[in-house]
Amino acid sequence: MSRTLSFRLKASGLHLAGSGLVIGVFLWLVYGFWYMVPYQLVFSTFDVVKVLIGVDLVLGPLLTFIVFNIAKPRKELARDLAIILAFQLSALAWGVHVTYSVRPQFLAFVGDNLYAVSGRDINLEELPDDIKRRVWYEPPVPVSVRGPQSEDEWKQHTVDLFNSKVPELMYQSRRYRPYAERGMYSGVLPLTVDALREKGPGVNQWLDSVLVKEDASSLAFYKIMAGTFVSWAAVRVDDGFVINVMPVQSVPPPENKS
Repeated sequence: MSRTLSFRLKASGLHLAGSGLVIGVFLWLVYGFWYMVPYQLVFSTFDVVKVLIGVDLVLGPLLTFIVFNIAKPRKELARDLAIILAFQLSALAWGVHVTYSVRPQFLAFVGDNLYAVSGRDINLEELPDDIKRRVWYEPPVPVSVRGPQSEDEWKQHTVDLFNSKVPELMYQSRRYRPYAERGMYSGVLPLTVDALREKGPGVNQWLDSVLVKEDASSLAFYKIMAGTFVSWAAVRVDDGFVINVMPVQSVPPPENKS
């Protein structure tokens, strides 16, 4: 093995080790805090992670292997490596920004529906004083959404929504109330175990796996939505913590009205 090739392999190997450490920390933040179980099913971060792995673990070390040459003037070599590093840092900054900004911050309970809401989807300045914001390492904050309380309010809300004057209820942060007040603003209740079993064999398999570890009396079941994702979620009644999400990305079948 030539001396030049040996140095190139060592340089790219060190680069790979350093990049692997950085990516490891990034993945720890993403899946350990921002998208902890089961929210990685609801919010797909795979595309962002795939780009970062391609840039930091493949392209970066490969470019270092190509440009590293001990025969080059030191300034020229330092410039080449700095360009590669800047490219990688730019990709990393983009990945951190995207995954952090769209992370779920609130679980908005509206009737028998549950919406995973990111901070960029709502006006955080309109949050009531008794609703705390999520600290970066905490799970999403469960909130009850206070809908219109009279027929006239509903009519006005429908008109405003049609005219794009207001967003849908789950995105109106001024309507957020503490999770303990759930059910006070809607007569619609979450599904029971028996009602959920009527949704089909696929749901039953998931439900059985949940009930192996959890007591049915401590759970409520909601249709969970975030963007195009729609599925079923098992929620701990006492604190609104989502303990499990059915791993599908299709709309649950409609109820048979016949």
